[in-house]
Amino acid sequence: MRFTVDERVLIPRPETELLVEHALECLGMTGRGGSIDAKILDIGTGSGCIAVTMAKLAPSLRVTAVDCSDEALALARINAESHAVESRVTFVAADMFDELFTTRLPECSYDLIVSNPPYIPEVEWESLQVEVRQYEPKMALTTPEGIECYGAVVRQAKKLLVSGGKLCFELHADAAASVSELMTGQGFSGIKIFKDYSGLDRVILGVIPFGT
Repeated sequence: MRFTVDERVLIPRPETELLVEHALECLGMTGRGGSIDAKILDIGTGSGCIAVTMAKLAPSLRVTAVDCSDEALALARINAESHAVESRVTFVAADMFDELFTTRLPECSYDLIVSNPPYIPEVEWESLQVEVRQYEPKMALTTPEGIECYGAVVRQAKKLLVSGGKLCFELHADAAASVSELMTGQGFSGIKIFKDYSGLDRVILGVIPFGT
């Protein structure tokens, strides 16, 4: 799938492709053309590559894609239109750290929340490739400690997921233990960690137990 990207958003990477694959698998879909009746929330959608791909591969999904950047959302809408899924992806401007975040969404509950949040600590910024620092937005890559957005999404997810609902993150390679602890602390169970093509921890999945 082709996506339009520019200085407003991250360039999609193979690791995010893995995130999409594991997110769809946790809903019971394998391969292309599956039918899944579920509501999905993509927090920090950026170019929209996660939301658009999931909507394209599973036409019965209802997807809400959120970002705090109006510029990123404008580009994400272009990508949704180019893949003919604009009628099935709702784009919302909202900040994951906002106490009123949940009130800005079109749904009050979701079956799956997926997120590739900013996760690079600011101290690592200067060590990144020159091309990354030159062409990709720093706010989409870094936070002071690299963990803050994970905590914000976990707290919002606890309020928004149905019983049995799932939360799926892309990970900083060194963050698996910290994110797992955050998720467990908010009541998530069945934590699973998946490795990327280089053998690094890259995707984490947790479940809100039934009855909670």
